[in-house]
Amino acid sequence: IVTYAGTSSGTATIGHGLSSTPEWIVIKNLTDSRSWFVYHKDLSGANYYLNLNSTSAQAVGDVFNNTAPTSSVFSIQDAGSLNTNGSGKNYLALCWHGVEGYSKFGSYKGNGSSNGTFINLGFKPAVIITKNISGSYRWNIIDNKRDPFNPAGRWLAPDNTDDEDAYTGSYPHDFLSNGFKLRANTTVLNKDNNTFVYAAFAEHPFIGDGTNPC
Repeated sequence: IVTYAGTSSGTATIGHGLSSTPEWIVIKNLTDSRSWFVYHKDLSGANYYLNLNSTSAQAVGDVFNNTAPTSSVFSIQDAGSLNTNGSGKNYLALCWHGVEGYSKFGSYKGNGSSNGTFINLGFKPAVIITKNISGSYRWNIIDNKRDPFNPAGRWLAPDNTDDEDAYTGSYPHDFLSNGFKLRANTTVLNKDNNTFVYAAFAEHPFIGDGTNPC
């Protein structure tokens, strides 16, 4: 978790403090009413981004200075959302990299079937966040606390103010010992030949960042 002040000097690099290159970054302007900007390693390139508060597909823009993060820094453009050219603006950046047995960030292709795509995580997930980056469809957050039994489908969407929707029958996941499997043909989760990015965290982590396995 990183906070930084706008540099007012064009593009900038920000130290992320992780032990390896970030695979998922979420940035919010804390001073002004701006969108949440998202970098994910499996977008179509470093010149693409998502907005956590929007259903929009991935978009092209020089948000992250058209530069992939490194093992020490991530890059930002000179813009009010990430690095204002004014003064007194502060920002929050949430940065993650995958940790074996603990977290994973990746992508999958939908197959448009009720016998849906299986995503191998190497652990049983506790929470999964997905976004269809091929079209304007909502974000989807599923977890094993609100849905302790398969199929899980009680979704929350950070792109709107709706309360929880219990779509267990319409948008089901199976939480498996080594990943998750989609069980419906939906635009939000499994539209045929669409690309989806995900972030997943383990129910019982096998390992921690820089530690030995349990």
